[in-house]
Amino acid sequence: MKTVAERFFAKVDKNGPVPAHRPELGQCWIWTGYRETTSSGSRGMVTANSRRERSHRAAWRLAHGSIPDGLWVLHRCDNPLCVRASRLFLGTAKTNVADMISKGRHCHGSRVAWAKLDEADVIEIRRLRALGGRLAPIAARFGVSESLICMVCRRYHWKHVA
Repeated sequence: MKTVAERFFAKVDKNGPVPAHRPELGQCWIWTGYRETTSSGSRGMVTANSRRERSHRAAWRLAHGSIPDGLWVLHRCDNPLCVRASRLFLGTAKTNVADMISKGRHCHGSRVAWAKLDEADVIEIRRLRALGGRLAPIAARFGVSESLICMVCRRYHWKHVA
């Protein structure tokens, strides 16, 4: 009878891609077993003892033991199908968001589906305001609120635009 680890690794391709942003990590180990497709992409899933969990969490458990309550298993390589234990690390939801932002994977600026402005608009708004333009006419021109114009000019929003 095969061990849990043997059954797990029978569904792992150790010749996966090398992440372009972190080539020093080497190849990803890709989960080839069952995958659950969500709006954010495909995730590997494992069922053991009538319990389903994501494959990278199972990989962590096999390599390091239990996962403390409240912690997530995160990927250094940003490949949700990678189960290589050396790529995984523990963190909180806050750590996950900080990691996502530091790697530029978050949706901001004109990439936000409901954004009413784009980067060129923000530059023009800041230029008009620097020339002494008043909030109300600028807001009317761009079809947004005066408070948004104020937040754009004070760099509370659209911080990434120089």
